[in-house]
Amino acid sequence: MSLRGECDPELVEFFWHWLMYPLLDMIGPELVYAIGLECLGYPPTWVDLKEEADLVESAVIEFLEKKARK
Repeated sequence: MSLRGECDPELVEFFWHWLMYPLLDMIGPELVYAIGLECLGYPPTWVDLKEEADLVESAVIEFLEKKARK
């Protein structure tokens, strides 16, 4: 469950790390949030480091690849 406004596309720039914007534009903040929460163990809106953003991006790509194989 996200905090109020974290998944609102209008407020993305206030909550999300700028490196994650392309991913958010591509698949939406709700899915990135859910996958990021699962892979990091904390909300992806807390990401401060490039390494964290890279982990979320890798997890999203893995999720999409698994979904495409089905």
